[in-house]
Formats: sequence, C-alpha cells, structure tokens
Amino acid sequence: MKTEYKQPFYSPFVSHKDKKLTKLVAKIFPNASRRLRRNIRMYIINFLIWGKVAAPRGKEWFVKKVKSKWHTHYLAVKAQDTLAQAGFAIIWKGYRNKTEYEQGYSSTLTPTDKSYKVFGDKLSLSTIEIDTSEIPDIEIPTKNWCKKWFSKYKQDLPYTYHPNTLNNLSRYTLDTIPTALRTSKHLRLLLKTTGIINAHLKKVKVGLKVPFEKPILGNVHFTKILTDELNGRFFQKGGLSYLELPREFRKENVLIDGSSTLEVDFIAIHINLLYIKIGKRPIGEAYMSIVEKLIGKPDAVLRDVVKRMMLVIINCKDFQEFSRAMNKPRKDRQPSEERKLVLKLKEYKKNLHDVVKAVKEAHPDLVQFLLSGRCIGRELMFHDSNIIAKILLRLFSEGIIALPLHDSIICKEGDEEIVRRVMLEESKSYTGFEIPVKINKPNIATQTSSDVENVSKIETELSQKCGKASIVVKAL
Repeated sequence: MKTEYKQPFYSPFVSHKDKKLTKLVAKIFPNASRRLRRNIRMYIINFLIWGKVAAPRGKEWFVKKVKSKWHTHYLAVKAQDTLAQAGFAIIWKGYRNKTEYEQGYSSTLTPTDKSYKVFGDKLSLSTIEIDTSEIPDIEIPTKNWCKKWFSKYKQDLPYTYHPNTLNNLSRYTLDTIPTALRTSKHLRLLLKTTGIINAHLKKVKVGLKVPFEKPILGNVHFTKILTDELNGRFFQKGGLSYLELPREFRKENVLIDGSSTLEVDFIAIHINLLYIKIGKRPIGEAYMSIVEKLIGKPDAVLRDVVKRMMLVIINCKDFQEFSRAMNKPRKDRQPSEERKLVLKLKEYKKNLHDVVKAVKEAHPDLVQFLLSGRCIGRELMFHDSNIIAKILLRLFSEGIIALPLHDSIICKEGDEEIVRRVMLEESKSYTGFEIPVKINKPNIATQTSSDVENVSKIETELSQKCGKASIVVKAL
C-alpha cells in the first residue's frame, strides 16, 4: 500500500562546494576516518536542506538503493551514531515510532539546536549541489547474473553508439526481454545509451522561472531503472526532480539553461503501441472515443479520467483487481488519487463497469489486453523509454538539448518543430509506424491578484507531491 511521507528521505548524493564544512567536520571529529567524515557531512547537508529526514539503518536499503564506495551500510549507521553521541542529532528508530514510508518502516534522524548553531550559521545553502559521481547510469534487478555482469562491464565503457542500434530491442516482448537482457550485448547497449545521454546533459542546468527558497534541481543525471518486470524509464536521482513537479506548474515554469521550455508529447503512446503490436496502424487520439461511448459526447475532464483508468485496466488481471486499485484507501482516510477519479466518474452518473464496457466498444481490437492478466504496461514502458532514448541521441547529434519526461520531451522554445520531426522519424524507425505527436503549449496569461493568492497552494502541492520539507515559491 502506498503511504504518505512524513519526512523526506535523505539524499546521499548532495555535496557542499564550500571547504568550510570539510574543515569544520575534520576539526570536530579528528579521529574519524576520511570516509566516515564524508558520511557525516552528507547528513549535515541534508539537515540544512530538509531538517528532519528519514535515514534507514537496515542493510537491505544499502544493498539495493544507495551503496557506493564511500556510503556503505557500516559507515552510514556509524555516522548517524557519531552525530547522535556528539549531540548533533536524535535518532528515532523505525520500530519505536512506526514512521511508515513507501519503502517500509524507517528510522528518523532529527537535527538538534546544537547542529544548527554550529553548522547552519557558517554555511550557505547556495553552495549545496547534487553530486552525480555516485549515481549509476542504469539500475538493474538484483539477480546474481545481473550483479556479475554489471560489476564486470560498468567501468570504462566507450560512449559511442548509433541510435538505430536500439532497434535490436524492439522485437522483444514481456516474455522474451528478461532472457535477452541476460546477454551482455543487450544490457551493455542500454548502459552505453544512458551513459551517452548523461554525458550530454552533465552541464545542463534545470531551473524554474519562480524563485525557490532551497536548491533542489541543479544538474541533470538520469538512471534507467530496470526491474524484474522491466519498466526501463528514465528517472532523475539525487534531489527534487522536474519530473515530480505538478504538470501545469512544470509546463509554465521549467527552464533549460535559463531558457523557457515546451513539452512535445506522443499522443496516447501506450494504446498506439498496442495497435502496432497486433499489426495495425496507430490511431492517434485514443481516449476521446471512449468518452463518446460513455456519455455520447466529447468531454475534456472525463477524457483525463478515462485515460488514467485505461492505463490501470491494461495492467490488471481481472475486474476485481481493477476495482481494488481504483478504490484503495489512504492511511489518513482521505481519498487516494485513484479514488478521486472514481468520485469524478460518479459526477457523470457512471461507474467502473461502464468504463470497461466503453473501452471494449471503442477499441474492440485490444480486448485481448484488457483485464487479461498479461500486465503489459511495463513492457510498453520499456519500449517507450527506448524510443525516447533514440530521440535524445538524435537530438544531441543535431545540437538540440532536450530532457526526457517519461514518454514525452521537454525542449527549449524554438526547437519544438525539430523535436516533433525527430520524434515522428524515430518512432517510425523503432516501430515501423509514425506515432502521432502534439506540442503542449502552456496557458500563459497576465498575472492577476488571484494568481498571487494561489502561490501558497502551489507550494503545498509541490511539498506533498515531492515528499520534501517546505518549499517556498514566490510570486513573480
């Protein structure tokens, strides 16, 4: 069950450019080893950014998530204990206060007044940045064959690969990809591709038009996450990512190297990929036809509801699982995001049975994928992420800087037509068909007094969505 964050998880990827912190920690903890002092500095920086943080003490977290040359389970726990013994932090263990997170129960590390007095008064938040040197280009399932292969090939890879080479993966399905990835050829290909993308984006700065109180975006570095069920999409690690920002806010405020941006998006890519999978041409807009079957006329609000429900339907084995997924409760007894969709559906006097019926009527060719138990969603994510990787590599070769946003692209204003052309060409190169594309332009209007009043609402929404401590957004 997905639960709400009570404190943000600490980030092991933060660093401090000011040498004052290094000298200060060395002076306070002269007997600590170099690697231990680095762990201590990391926790202190987290205190300065977020205050109280969740800091797991179990080995499982470090084996699967954040282990590196300097940030091991032993050193991380020892750093927590060292800070607590010196009076800089208070440790609340997970089994004592039952602080629950998506990852499970976690201990909480709370800074004391002494910590702020010693470190906070002498250091500037503006000198904090994300250290990407320890973030892997690709995360893979923790199976033995993966561990052996990854440890062998992750170092010193020549970052040269033609985008079309990714087509080697397009013929695989959910059943055959895990076998394909067992060979060094295919896994190495994905690793090299992500390495090339990160090498191009290393110096790109992502910012916002509105000023933030705390430095949380910074440099871009992506991890392509492969789970046992595939997925394979790109995620930014190390701090707050533009991926986590509310959609409308992101469209209007994200900057690339100080320039305004636009989003270029594939239209209903998963539904169109399913049509391609059965040998038919993409149909473009796939959700409004479901709405018309449901209420007899187009409706933009209901389209968004149906779209999100459709993506759940193709990942459930039967109607009972679909119903549970859409009605799952939250710990605080407030409606979950899925439950809110059901409540919105009720405003139209419709229910989940009606949605399933309308989907089958609008897309009879896709009935074999609906509530079938095939759970094909992660396979589709794997393929859309490969298409996005091809697009990024092609854009970089043409001198265009762009960012991935799951199955869409964020680019600088003025580059959108080039991006649109490349997306059409590369989707055809990968699938054999051009998948329709649209350019999402933000609704920019003159700022009014009501916009200023809504700034606090945006701040709250950002904090809730990103699981971070208070983020202050100021009106322009």
